[in-house]
Amino acid sequence: MFSLKEQLIVSISFDVVHIDILLTIYFTIIFFSTFYPSKRAEANYAKSTSLVFTAAANNFELGIAVAESVFGVNSGAAFAALAGPLIDVSVLILMVNFALK
Repeated sequence: MFSLKEQLIVSISFDVVHIDILLTIYFTIIFFSTFYPSKRAEANYAKSTSLVFTAAANNFELGIAVAESVFGVNSGAAFAALAGPLIDVSVLILMVNFALK
Protein backbone atom coordinates (compact mmCIF):
# COMPACT_ATOMS: atom_id res chain seq x y z
CA MET A 1 0.00 0.00 0.00
CA PHE A 2 2.86 2.41 0.81
CA SER A 3 4.41 1.78 -2.60
CA LEU A 4 1.11 2.51 -4.32
CA LYS A 5 0.53 5.73 -2.38
CA GLU A 6 4.04 7.24 -2.27
CA GLN A 7 3.22 9.98 -4.82
CA LEU A 8 -0.04 10.79 -3.03
CA ILE A 9 1.68 11.02 0.37
CA VAL A 10 4.23 13.46 -1.03
CA SER A 11 1.74 15.51 -3.03
CA ILE A 12 -0.76 16.05 -0.21
CA SER A 13 1.65 16.02 2.69
CA PHE A 14 -0.44 18.61 4.58
CA ASP A 15 -3.25 16.07 4.87
CA VAL A 16 -0.79 13.50 6.21
CA VAL A 17 0.43 16.01 8.81
CA HIS A 18 -3.17 16.84 9.76
CA ILE A 19 -4.03 13.16 10.24
CA ASP A 20 -0.83 12.62 12.23
CA ILE A 21 -1.55 15.56 14.54
CA LEU A 22 -5.00 14.19 15.30
CA LEU A 23 -3.60 10.70 15.93
CA THR A 24 -0.92 12.13 18.23
CA ILE A 25 -3.62 13.85 20.26
CA TYR A 26 -5.58 10.60 20.38
CA PHE A 27 -2.55 8.57 21.51
CA THR A 28 -1.71 11.12 24.19
CA ILE A 29 -5.23 11.18 25.61
CA ILE A 30 -5.50 7.40 25.67
CA PHE A 31 -1.99 7.04 27.12
CA PHE A 32 -2.52 9.40 30.04
CA SER A 33 -6.08 8.29 30.75
CA THR A 34 -4.74 4.75 31.14
CA PHE A 35 -1.27 5.38 32.60
CA TYR A 36 -2.21 7.46 35.63
CA PRO A 37 -5.07 5.25 36.86
CA SER A 38 -2.84 2.18 36.55
CA LYS A 39 -0.11 3.93 38.53
CA ARG A 40 -2.67 5.02 41.13
CA ALA A 41 -3.76 1.40 41.42
CA GLU A 42 -0.11 0.65 42.23
CA ALA A 43 0.45 -1.54 39.20
CA ASN A 44 4.09 -2.29 38.55
CA TYR A 45 5.91 -1.05 35.44
CA ALA A 46 5.30 -4.19 33.39
CA LYS A 47 1.57 -4.29 34.06
CA SER A 48 0.95 -0.57 33.67
CA THR A 49 2.88 -0.23 30.43
CA SER A 50 1.34 -3.33 28.87
CA LEU A 51 -2.09 -1.95 29.74
CA VAL A 52 -1.22 1.49 28.38
CA PHE A 53 0.24 0.28 25.11
CA THR A 54 -2.60 -2.15 24.51
CA ALA A 55 -5.03 0.74 24.97
CA ALA A 56 -3.03 3.30 22.97
CA ALA A 57 -1.84 1.17 20.06
CA ASN A 58 -4.31 0.60 17.28
CA ASN A 59 -4.50 -2.33 14.93
CA PHE A 60 -3.60 -0.27 11.89
CA GLU A 61 -2.95 -3.35 9.79
CA LEU A 62 -6.52 -4.45 10.36
CA GLY A 63 -7.80 -0.92 9.74
CA ILE A 64 -5.93 -0.71 6.45
CA ALA A 65 -7.24 -4.10 5.34
CA VAL A 66 -10.84 -3.22 6.22
CA ALA A 67 -10.65 0.23 4.60
CA GLU A 68 -9.19 -1.23 1.40
CA SER A 69 -11.74 -4.03 1.31
CA VAL A 70 -14.77 -1.88 1.97
CA PHE A 71 -13.88 1.40 0.25
CA GLY A 72 -11.17 0.39 -2.25
CA VAL A 73 -7.46 1.07 -2.45
CA ASN A 74 -7.89 4.57 -3.88
CA SER A 75 -10.36 5.80 -1.24
CA GLY A 76 -9.79 8.50 1.34
CA ALA A 77 -10.51 6.00 4.12
CA ALA A 78 -7.68 3.76 2.94
CA PHE A 79 -5.37 6.77 2.77
CA ALA A 80 -6.30 7.88 6.30
CA ALA A 81 -5.70 4.35 7.61
CA LEU A 82 -2.36 4.32 5.83
CA ALA A 83 -1.22 7.54 7.50
CA GLY A 84 -1.62 6.04 10.99
CA PRO A 85 1.46 3.82 10.99
CA LEU A 86 3.58 6.79 9.91
CA ILE A 87 3.14 8.36 13.35
CA ASP A 88 2.23 5.35 15.50
CA VAL A 89 5.76 4.09 16.12
CA SER A 90 7.21 7.54 16.83
CA VAL A 91 4.54 8.42 19.39
CA LEU A 92 4.78 5.03 21.10
CA ILE A 93 8.57 5.43 21.45
CA LEU A 94 8.02 8.80 23.13
CA MET A 95 5.50 7.16 25.45
CA VAL A 96 8.05 4.46 26.37
CA ASN A 97 10.50 7.19 27.35
CA PHE A 98 7.87 8.86 29.50
CA ALA A 99 6.84 5.60 31.18
CA LEU A 100 10.44 4.82 32.09
CA LYS A 101 10.75 8.05 34.12
